Amino acid sequence: MKLFLIVKKVWFDKIKSGEKRVEYRQVTPYWINRLSQKKYDIVDFQLGYSKKNRITFDIVDIKLEAIKLDFFGSIENEIPVFAIHFK
Repeated sequence: MKLFLIVKKVWFDKIKSGEKRVEYRQVTPYWINRLSQKKYDIVDFQLGYSKKNRITFDIVDIKLEAIKLDFFGSIENEIPVFAIHFK
């Protein structure tokens, strides 16, 4: 089954170049329902809402992890995420 994810340009470019091989989604009811109920084997990344820019990878694993985000400034606590590992 294919997992479809929309990402911003900065992440799309890093995924495309091979620099980024893990995509994260915060554990929320939406993602719990979406990622826990089905077995995905392929991830399809799309740059924004343009259907012209898509890349596809095999999923290695989807697991729960905890990460610290410096993305939003100084966050001291780790947050739970789904880590989507792909190759």
